[in-house]
Amino acid sequence: MRLRKRHQKGSAGVAFSPGQARRCWARSRSAASCRDSASSRRSRRPRAAPQWAKPSISAKATAILTAIRDHEIAHRDFFKAALKKNAIPALDVDFTKIDFNSRDSVLTTAKTFEDLGVAAYNGAGQLLEKGEYLLLAGKIVSVEARHATAIRYLIGMKGTASAKAGNSGTTTGSGNGGNNNVFDDADAVNDKGLDRAQKPSEVLATAGPFIKTPITADDIG
Repeated sequence: MRLRKRHQKGSAGVAFSPGQARRCWARSRSAASCRDSASSRRSRRPRAAPQWAKPSISAKATAILTAIRDHEIAHRDFFKAALKKNAIPALDVDFTKIDFNSRDSVLTTAKTFEDLGVAAYNGAGQLLEKGEYLLLAGKIVSVEARHATAIRYLIGMKGTASAKAGNSGTTTGSGNGGNNNVFDDADAVNDKGLDRAQKPSEVLATAGPFIKTPITADDIG
């Protein structure tokens, strides 16, 4: 059998060097067994994880997002217990508009929801009649505001042009008109330095595209 100088290739697409082919042929006198042997060796080699399978989120970001998730679950369970039969049922959500393979898409959506949570609690404060409920709502909205700042911090970590210019997730940036990298952009804080408040109907208008379950605020404004 005349061996080519280039790597020999079996029908299964398994390549082996001329030296490997010569030794294998001398032992087995079978081209098929050589191909099988080369394929077996190749299959036993450890494979590197494909690029798409490598984690795209840092351990620090994971810890922050996990803490936010746990807080939100605690808030949900608290209201379910407090409202009892008046609590809304489990929601059927639609997150197809979020690209979960995109860091920007996930964090921008998280920013929208955290800002919305703060505005929702601020707007609902006037509807609470008991002082103890207002106190609890105040405690929860302060945590929601921490979440909103944490998300901005994560967005700023990316190193965008505005972050490189000095507007990180924890610096002042008044008048930036919705810049994701600042904590007091015009979408969240008004010109008096106060978080914005939204009526329930306004909150639902923003959250509506992500919720399939029919919900209205007709009876509370």
